[in-house]
Amino acid sequence: MSNSKALILFQKRRVRGKVKTRIARTEGNEEALAIYNQLVKYTHKVSSEVNADVFVFFSESEPREDIPVGFKEGLQIGKDLGERMSNAFIEILSIGYEKAALIGTDCGELTSEIIENGFDLLNDNEVVFGPADDGGYYLIGMNKPNPDVFKDIPWSTDQVLSLTKQRAEKKGLTFALLPQLSDVDTIEDWKRQQKGVLALLTEKV
Repeated sequence: MSNSKALILFQKRRVRGKVKTRIARTEGNEEALAIYNQLVKYTHKVSSEVNADVFVFFSESEPREDIPVGFKEGLQIGKDLGERMSNAFIEILSIGYEKAALIGTDCGELTSEIIENGFDLLNDNEVVFGPADDGGYYLIGMNKPNPDVFKDIPWSTDQVLSLTKQRAEKKGLTFALLPQLSDVDTIEDWKRQQKGVLALLTEKV
């Protein structure tokens, strides 16, 4: 462990027909996979700029995939998204990290500065959320495991964030919000974010 902070990245295996299925309905599986590949590369680059140890938690153990040098690999375990996220936080925080933040690979507006701000907010709060336009969240951060905030949430609905905040309030947890961003779920979303994603990926070091 080289850092007190851990960034957990939930990532699906890059398999044609299994990623960006809403985009695939209109653009086809090949284009959906190409877009997902760009978003994964973008998220990896943003994550590499954060002062934290990065863990890529895959949704399946196979097929094997390369991850950036220095990133560590994990496996999502649980019967639904909430249980998988809760287990990831328990696993990471139990090995000594003081703060952990979890993100996905769907947001082409996410920046390293926003993630760093999320970690900073955990100095004075027990939970931090990055609200998404669709009613979910693109980031959740904690400084101790709180399994209850993930229970009985109707995932993939516009109630995810509001109900999760209610769970946090019921448990007496303090929380803070990051800026609201948009995930890439449709081809229209991608067209809005494509320029920014490609600009970062082609940026000269």
